[in-house]
Amino acid sequence: MELITTQRGKENVLFEGYRYTLDCNNLDGSSLWRCVRRDCVGRGKKLLDGSFIEIVRHAHAPDNAKNDAEKIKAEMRHYSHCCQLMEPDCFLTICEE
Repeated sequence: MELITTQRGKENVLFEGYRYTLDCNNLDGSSLWRCVRRDCVGRGKKLLDGSFIEIVRHAHAPDNAKNDAEKIKAEMRHYSHCCQLMEPDCFLTICEE
């Protein structure tokens, strides 16, 4: 499980090739997450210990290329906000990784 921050400042979970967005927080401290694709019924649950489980299967195949692109964009946003004095070449280094 990996967390990335979206352009709007929200967190997405990457898990087994699928990307989830927060649906709701439960009273017990766990949270329910839904697939970012609106046409998908895929759901996951983040448990108190930080682990993540899929509770409803997805209606599509995982999109690893899209998830990799989203990770790179999240890294670039992070560096652009945190390190305003960095050289422009730093973004080329991120893309090459």
